[in-house]
Amino acid sequence: MSRAWLLLVCAIALGGVTGMLMATDPGYVLVSWGEQAWETSLWFALILMVAGYVLIRLVAWLWWRSRSGLSAFFGWNDQRRRGRARELTSRGLMLWAEGDWKKSQQLLSNGARHADYPFVNHLFAARNAHAMGDLKSRDAELDKARKVLPEAGFALSLIAAEFMVEEGAFETAVSMLKDLRERAPKHPRVLHLLAECLEQLGDDKALIAVLDQAPDDALPPEVRARKARAAWLRRLATDTPGDVWRELPRALQRDEALVGMYVDRLVAIGQPDTAEAVIRDALKAEWRGEFVRLYGRVAASQADVQVRHAEGWLKTHEDDVDLLLTLGRLHLRNGNWDKAESYLKARLRLQADADVYAELGRVFISRGDLSRGADYLLQALQPVR
Repeated sequence: MSRAWLLLVCAIALGGVTGMLMATDPGYVLVSWGEQAWETSLWFALILMVAGYVLIRLVAWLWWRSRSGLSAFFGWNDQRRRGRARELTSRGLMLWAEGDWKKSQQLLSNGARHADYPFVNHLFAARNAHAMGDLKSRDAELDKARKVLPEAGFALSLIAAEFMVEEGAFETAVSMLKDLRERAPKHPRVLHLLAECLEQLGDDKALIAVLDQAPDDALPPEVRARKARAAWLRRLATDTPGDVWRELPRALQRDEALVGMYVDRLVAIGQPDTAEAVIRDALKAEWRGEFVRLYGRVAASQADVQVRHAEGWLKTHEDDVDLLLTLGRLHLRNGNWDKAESYLKARLRLQADADVYAELGRVFISRGDLSRGADYLLQALQPVR
């Protein structure tokens, strides 16, 4: 026998027994509340109780179903909004890439409320506003980005500093970047922007300190070296040269441009002997033609001692064209015209150029031989063949 038939037989039997009991004794139920009283048969009361239970269950089921339906409806609506926000964000970013700042900002701002990542919308909306020069909207979008993602405060402050640099507000940018540097001393982008600002402001001492600490990913070594060299040159040209030279790294004290600048400043402030010693120290470390020529342009107080130093170098640099030119200049300055002519003609045999012709012209003019002196000076003005 199937289960359905078994249930049907049980129901009929139960119904028969219940009907027989109801016919035999209907029972009696009295409910009293205050002055009110309600009476009925036992079986009718049981039917009411069962009906009430069923009604309560039905109401509960309907309420649950209605809530599920509303949730489904609102969930669908929320998904629709998010899909629309994704579309607006995608189009806004595309227009940003194309340079349509105004339309891009409008789409990104409209899509931010229901976007999956509203931080991105506000960030690029701020970039659009900055590109259009709308500083008020730019700052407002940055504030919104900070509110939706508070942990991005460092990144947003860095972006704000970049905006200041692009505006040319270097002093404001430096203040912001110094605060960021305290939080991240080795951050490449912070150091890069800080170096750029300090260079623009002409704060070479601070710039050098930043360049010394900047990692390779902040500035390539060759760029960092070039900027540092330029900063040291500016300091040598403006600050007390001796103080700057003492701060200068040992490796840079052999740089031709820096040595030349230092020597020129020393001569300008009346310290030719110190300048002469600086060049000799540089030549001891490394023999360079530029240093040798520079030595001939410095007039030390003890001219004979200076000449002896230069002639002593002939032992190891006999046919050095720069040394021969320098010796000719030193003897010419000291009035030793014969020796000057000898060294200069030896130089001429090895290499002819405007410098040696000009110095020979001065030698003969100093002797009073204006005609030969003029000939050499004219040759100095001719292009070398």
